[in-house]
Amino acid sequence: MQGDGKSRETALFFDEAASHAEAIRSLYRHLADERIVLHRRRLAGMGRGFLYDRLETDRGTIWVMYRMTI
Repeated sequence: MQGDGKSRETALFFDEAASHAEAIRSLYRHLADERIVLHRRRLAGMGRGFLYDRLETDRGTIWVMYRMTI
């Protein structure tokens, strides 16, 4: 995992994930491991081959980016 999730520029990125679905699973595993409560997950944009989500959690906003795969 890369990034700290504090902004779009430093979004969490699960570089070991081979697909979007695997990255989502890694995200939810990370949230559970860190005991972060997810309130809302919203698509926040796309660009340069990546999708960006903005998560609203009990610890504030967390940004996540995923590779766009076909």
